[in-house]
Amino acid sequence: MTDPELADILIERLNALIEEPAIRLDVDALMKFELSCSDRTTAHPTIQTHRAAPDAPPVLRLLGLLNGACGTIPEGRFQGWGFIAAEYDDDDKLVRFLRTDV
Repeated sequence: MTDPELADILIERLNALIEEPAIRLDVDALMKFELSCSDRTTAHPTIQTHRAAPDAPPVLRLLGLLNGACGTIPEGRFQGWGFIAAEYDDDDKLVRFLRTDV
């Protein structure tokens, strides 16, 4: 199985899970939860982490971990990004999961 194929399977399953409104709210909260992480996690070639500011500690979110499992886009406009993206509405509520490069 390729990384994009794994991402597509996860996207399909995640979207099926969040069809239930109460579950969507829970997953939305989990998606926004940040965990301080080590520099080793930040240096991993596929796990997506970020820092709020250059001197802030690195943090990991669920989407960064999911993308770590699926790898990164090897080339093109989104090179180095994870295959899985999350779409939010204007009220910052989770709408769905989708492929970054599609």
